Amino acid sequence: EELHCGGLVVMGRNVQEQVRPLPPMNPGAIKAMLQEAQATANIPLLVATDQEGGRVARFGSEPFTRMPPAMQFGLHSSPSLAEYCARATARELAS
Repeated sequence: EELHCGGLVVMGRNVQEQVRPLPPMNPGAIKAMLQEAQATANIPLLVATDQEGGRVARFGSEPFTRMPPAMQFGLHSSPSLAEYCARATARELAS
């Protein structure tokens, strides 16, 4: 029996040249790559990344916004700011 891909993890290193400083990312190229992967799959793919904020930002250069680390939200007791940043990150990744 053949195994088929059910998802993929998108990291900065597989969609962007790894040089310093990081060049701007190309969301159109990333979207095209994901569409191509989906076109070869038999099922809808689960697409994931690790975009927590702070040092953990796989999409850490323009046009993506670098968010503060989650610890900052706790230090400032600001659930509303945490939600705002999470929604902004989700919008950027979805586009």
